[in-house]
Amino acid sequence: MRKWLNPYRTTLWVALLGWGLVLGPAYTAYLYFDPLQNSDARDYLQVARGNYNVTITHRYRPIVPVLASVLALPIQAIYTRLWPHRAESLWPLRLGFLMVNSLLFAVLAVLLWRLALHAGAAPWAAMVGLVAVFTSRWAGLLAGIPYVDSLYLVVLALAAYGGVGQRHWAVVAALVLGPLAKESWLLLLPFVLWFAPGVSIPQRLRWLAWAALGLVFALLFRAWVSTRLEGFDAGVENALNHSENIWLTVRRLFSPRGVGELLTVIGPFTLIPLLTLSARQRGWLGKMPKALAWWLVPLVAHVLLSAEAARMLYSFTPLWMLGVALPLSYAPRWQWLHKYLTTK
Repeated sequence: MRKWLNPYRTTLWVALLGWGLVLGPAYTAYLYFDPLQNSDARDYLQVARGNYNVTITHRYRPIVPVLASVLALPIQAIYTRLWPHRAESLWPLRLGFLMVNSLLFAVLAVLLWRLALHAGAAPWAAMVGLVAVFTSRWAGLLAGIPYVDSLYLVVLALAAYGGVGQRHWAVVAALVLGPLAKESWLLLLPFVLWFAPGVSIPQRLRWLAWAALGLVFALLFRAWVSTRLEGFDAGVENALNHSENIWLTVRRLFSPRGVGELLTVIGPFTLIPLLTLSARQRGWLGKMPKALAWWLVPLVAHVLLSAEAARMLYSFTPLWMLGVALPLSYAPRWQWLHKYLTTK
C-alpha cells in the first residue's frame, strides 16, 4: 500500500487519467451546449467579462470566471488567425472555461484518489471509484460549459482529504477558497471544523482562524462588487427564493423522473453500494470515515434548497468515491473480484 501512497509515483498518472476521462465529454458539451439558453452559464460568462450585474447567486463566485477570462486572451489571439469569424464571439471565453474546469477536474482526481487510499480502499477499487465519478453525466457537463462547480468540487475534496489524511494544508486551502467557490460551503463549514478526527484543539482554533480569513476575503469581494452595482440588497429575496425550492424538490424526488435522476448520478456504478446494504454485506460502512458520514446532514440541505437535486448530489464526490471504492474493497459480495485483482 505504501508505494501507492507515494505522491511522486502516481499523482501525474492519476491526474492524466482524470483529465482524459472528462475531456472528451467536456469538449462535446463545449461544442453543442448553448450557454445563452442557460441562465447560470450566461451569468458566469458575464462575470468573466467583468459584468457583475447578474443574479446575486452567481456574482460572488469569481475565481473560475476570472481564470477563464485570463486564458481566453491568448486563445482569442489564436482564434483571430485561424477562425476570424469566431474571434469576437464567446467561443474563446467558453474554451477558457473548458480549460480551467477540465484542469480542476484533474486536480480533483488526485485528491479523490488519495482520499480513497487513506480511507483504506484497495488501489484497484479506488480506480473504479474514480472512473465511476468521472464518467458521470455531470462530470463532462460541468467541465465543458461555463459553470463554476469544478472549483467547489475541488474545495470539498480538499476538505475531505485533509480531514481523513491529516493533511492540514488541504483543509486550510478549502477554508480559504470555500466562501468564494460557493456560498453553500457555509452549510458544510461546521462539519469540517468540528468532526475531523484526531485534530487537537489548538489546530482546530487555527482552522477557525483560516475559516475567518476566507470569510473576510469573501466579504471584501462582496463589498467591492457593491461599489460597482446599484440595488445591492437582493440577498434576502434570493434566500427566500431558495427556501421555496424545498417543497418543489421533495415532490420531484418522489416522482418517477426524480428517482431516475438520482440513479443516474453515477449511473450503473450505483449498483455497487446498493447491492451491499444487507446485514451480511454492509460491514464496509464501518470503514467510512465518521467525519464524512456527518456530511450527509449538509448534503440533504444542499439537495432540498436546490432545484437541481441530482446536480447537488453529484457535488458530494468524496462520498460517491468512497461509496464505490469501500464496498469493492471490503464487502463479501465483491471479495472474489478483490482476490482476483490483488493476486495477479
